[in-house]
Amino acid sequence: MICERVKFKYLKQSESLLSTKQSKFVFEVTGSDLIFKNVVFHKIIGEVFLSNLILIDSKLPELLSYIVKFQHFGKHTSLKSIVEELISLNPLNLEKDFKKLYYTYKVKSLLDHLARGMNELEAWNDNRNLHEYYPVMKIGNELIFYGENIDRFLDKLFNSCIVITTTEIFSKKIRISLELKIGHQI
Repeated sequence: MICERVKFKYLKQSESLLSTKQSKFVFEVTGSDLIFKNVVFHKIIGEVFLSNLILIDSKLPELLSYIVKFQHFGKHTSLKSIVEELISLNPLNLEKDFKKLYYTYKVKSLLDHLARGMNELEAWNDNRNLHEYYPVMKIGNELIFYGENIDRFLDKLFNSCIVITTTEIFSKKIRISLELKIGHQI
């Protein structure tokens, strides 16, 4: 029997899962004031990042733009809290019974891809064969392995992520960089 060494990547507190410094969300300001309702998503700069998001789901760029916008203009930095706000306001106008499942599932799906190595600079092929490493998180004194219980791993990751935005303003356009970090261990 041949045994191969298994490699692990330990996801640490304050580690960025996504940092779109090379790929920015561009919003247009439609009114005279820089307020939530006057800021409309225009595009994502960064073709590779955009293609990676569309690979996961064609609505993911728009969904992420709302996460960026809600964090920038809102009071939450917790990814879970922002998604709860999205569910409540339903900006994608999903069916009432479907919206909680959709918003939560799509964000967890993004986290799944990020934990397995997707980034904004390289084309992602959704390779589920984790040849390079298996992600691991430490919560308290317990290690949670991705391959052991994927749903539990993603729940813990979803609950611990924080959203950070950095803004550049150019007359009637705003460029916002998005960063998803593992904020606190639950």
